Amino acid sequence: MFQPTYLFVGKIYPLSLLTMGMEWQHTVYMYPMLLSAVISMVLVAYGTAHVYRNGGRPVTLAFVGLNVTIAIWTSLTAFKVLGSDPAVKLLAFKAFHVGSTFASPMFLVFALAYTDNDEWLSRRTLAVIFTLPVLTLLALFFNPNSIGILDWELITHGGLTTLEVQSGPASVVRIAYGLVLDLLAVGVIGWYALRAGWSSRNQVASLLVGIVPPAVVIYLELTDVYPPGGVGVNLVPASLAFTSLGFGIAVFRYKLFDIRPLGYRTAVEQSPNGIVILDEDETVRYANETASESLEREPLSIGEQAEVAVPGYEHLRTEEGPVTITLGQGDGRFFDLRRRTIERRGSTVGWIISMNDVTPQRTSQQALEEQNQRLEAFADVVSHDLRNPLNVAQIHVDFAHEKLDGDDENLDTASAALTRMEDIIADVLTLARQRQPVEDHEPVTLSSSANEAWEMVDTAEARLRVESDLAFEGATDRLQRLFENLFRNAVQHGAEDVTVAVGALDERSGFYVADDGPGIPEDQRDRVLESGYTTRPDGTGFGLAIISEIADAHDWTLTVTESEWGGARFEISGVTTRTRLHESVQ
Repeated sequence: MFQPTYLFVGKIYPLSLLTMGMEWQHTVYMYPMLLSAVISMVLVAYGTAHVYRNGGRPVTLAFVGLNVTIAIWTSLTAFKVLGSDPAVKLLAFKAFHVGSTFASPMFLVFALAYTDNDEWLSRRTLAVIFTLPVLTLLALFFNPNSIGILDWELITHGGLTTLEVQSGPASVVRIAYGLVLDLLAVGVIGWYALRAGWSSRNQVASLLVGIVPPAVVIYLELTDVYPPGGVGVNLVPASLAFTSLGFGIAVFRYKLFDIRPLGYRTAVEQSPNGIVILDEDETVRYANETASESLEREPLSIGEQAEVAVPGYEHLRTEEGPVTITLGQGDGRFFDLRRRTIERRGSTVGWIISMNDVTPQRTSQQALEEQNQRLEAFADVVSHDLRNPLNVAQIHVDFAHEKLDGDDENLDTASAALTRMEDIIADVLTLARQRQPVEDHEPVTLSSSANEAWEMVDTAEARLRVESDLAFEGATDRLQRLFENLFRNAVQHGAEDVTVAVGALDERSGFYVADDGPGIPEDQRDRVLESGYTTRPDGTGFGLAIISEIADAHDWTLTVTESEWGGARFEISGVTTRTRLHESVQ
């Protein structure tokens, strides 16, 4: 009677062995294989769910693919070891090579994706990486001219039946190619580990630690050295249990799929500020490109002491605020250095040094200081060199008035001109001094500041209304000058009984001063803030310009618009408010 048979590498076995009385054997090596298979399947399921929820990032897809190959490799190898029938072992031998053949290429793809080298993962690159494994796997399955397998035999050692295979040329090429890809992948991850710094070191450590056991076993296998009792059993799949555990720790403990580590890493690497990371011995462990460029050392030496690598570092140990240093030749560039502690479980494990290029701010500050010095010098010239001869002229005019009993139109005109000159000089001095930035802010209230300024202005029959109060911060003397000039402007351009209203802005942090006078035409609202612009014959044109300078010195915004009565309305916004107080009317 005809009996179906199974042909493999020139040896024939009954196919009935696959279906009749299959026998199983036991070995301790199956447990790590099965453990690796289970962990890999869990990681595949978790990674697939992550891709479904968040989309397929290259690192996630590569990780899933790698663990699929590990799961196939370890589960079918365990099946091959457990089965005692030749047909079972032969089929499992073929099948597990699907996983082992593609594990190394997938490992390299994962390494490139994990280290943010996605540009290497083009279709052409992937085709180059996977072409040889595909060809060698086909050679193993079909074995033309014995290029995949030369021979095989079943041996029994210590009660365990194992399958020993003599590899053909194609299998030797496949194994050698896989080792090369593994070394490349380890090199890529290792180089990344040296550059990644502290933000990813736990992830990298988990991955690399998981790779070490298989590497050791492969070395022992190549040198024909096996652990005691391991004869006849390929221990590489068993050692993959450590790999799966390392991958699992990287995923669940250190958030391999999380965008935050990648975000932190990207933020540090692409930060416009220099970032230097030190360990607990104050040794440089990482420096981004900006830091290396700023320190004119590309790249910054890893392992160098901070005092040598970072100028001014010794001051960071004792000073809480930023330390400013100058780098470069000539005018150089200014950097503010700050040091922040890295802590783990309450203990200091390192420091982060940030380098902020403040050259534009320092240059602007120096230019502003020079400008203020010139303004002070100008004010001194106006105050002394112009006022002295002006006072002399005024004295002589007054003396002539006395001699002529004050009955001379020419002297009246000259006296009025001298008085106008005195007003102009006073306004110019005020304008120059109000341009200096406000350094000392004080708590003030809108009602008290407005009322005090109102008392200092000749308001005739005008009336002040404080419609709502506001507490904010400002320079008291300059704020009073601002209100005085606004009130004086309202009285001078409006009727004698003009009403002036003061209150807090509704939608912005600030206040307004409005009146029911004739208002300011829309086409003149910008010009009225310019120095020297006036519509009155006896005006100096500096009153509203001084208001604008006071607002700028506080870093406030001044806007001219129309009041609800058709008069002028000045809005000052951007103030630092404390609270809005009760409504009041005076």
